[in-house]
Amino acid sequence: MFSQGRIRVIALAVADALCVVAMWALAAYGYWALGGFLRTHGWPSCPWGGYELVEYLRFFPVAFVFIGVNAAFDLYHGNWMYPSSPLSPVEEFRRLCFSSLLTHAGAIAYMAFAYQSMEGRISRAVCIYACVLTSVGAQSFRNWMRFVLKWLKIGQIPVVMAGGGEAAHQFAAALDGDPYAGIRIVGYFAGTEKIGRKRRRRAWNERDFQDRKIAYLGTLRDIVPQSKKRDIKMLVACQDDRLFRAQMDEFTTWFTYVVYLPAARTFPVFGARAVSFDGVGGLEMVNQGRMKVKRFQKRVIDGLLALVAFVAFLPAFIAIPVFIKLTSRGPVFYRQRRLGRDGREFYIWKFRSMYIDADRRLKAILAANPAAAKE
Repeated sequence: MFSQGRIRVIALAVADALCVVAMWALAAYGYWALGGFLRTHGWPSCPWGGYELVEYLRFFPVAFVFIGVNAAFDLYHGNWMYPSSPLSPVEEFRRLCFSSLLTHAGAIAYMAFAYQSMEGRISRAVCIYACVLTSVGAQSFRNWMRFVLKWLKIGQIPVVMAGGGEAAHQFAAALDGDPYAGIRIVGYFAGTEKIGRKRRRRAWNERDFQDRKIAYLGTLRDIVPQSKKRDIKMLVACQDDRLFRAQMDEFTTWFTYVVYLPAARTFPVFGARAVSFDGVGGLEMVNQGRMKVKRFQKRVIDGLLALVAFVAFLPAFIAIPVFIKLTSRGPVFYRQRRLGRDGREFYIWKFRSMYIDADRRLKAILAANPAAAKE
């Protein structure tokens, strides 16, 4: 029988496979359609898209390779057989991009050696476009799958909490309604002796836990027996440091994962990594914004993604002005002044999707509606 964590892993793997298939289909069709458009409109010798789309069906194993590389990069909640906490969204996106790059580099190498006799029928450009599209779209497919799992109430890894203080409440609030983490709090343990309902509410504000359907399961001494009874292998400890150290040996007799939250928001963990000095553990926080190389890399990636997006959506950029002119009078583009980095002003350009006098209409609406103006 599959555990909820493994159901989640399978669902995320399915999302990754769907993403690869969809992005390859989009890249192949877009490249083929763009080539046909250019050959029809003044470039009869255009080499783009001179192939049959069915030729790319033989590359379906790329989806399975992508899943395998993702598993190697711990993108399925760590160990895919024993899933636990997810990576942060930024780290997940970074690893997905690297995984897509490795997977499609392998696909291009395979094309070079296995399809030398099919020159003109297989395009490496399609693979490059699919690589970029997969890098950009994989996390969106995963987030869609996470939403579906949350809606269906499956694939949520069960955990118990030790402690009912501020850290526990903030942890519960962070998970409330958020499909990303995929963690469901079954209950919490607090105190060293069972106490009455009124005192428990006064001590830990139990009403917040009741609203989130988080049950009180017993005292801190009941953690392991009650977790064994419910077959829950993950603990989030929000205890005092001394209590946590005193019970750590007991926790290791049952739990596969123990997450320790010493205090809510004591320090930022964005970009942090665990470090150890002869058994003394800690967190090293990295400020990548101060690294010139990282900033340069981001600019290069942003530029490449913008270039690929421009080429991929070029047919739409040609069609949109035609539809604007057919449906309304006035200019195709709309220009507006905005505030940019360091407060510098610049102008943005977009396809016009509003009335010609939209700015004047907006001022009139706000003048007649003080509540909207305040908002």
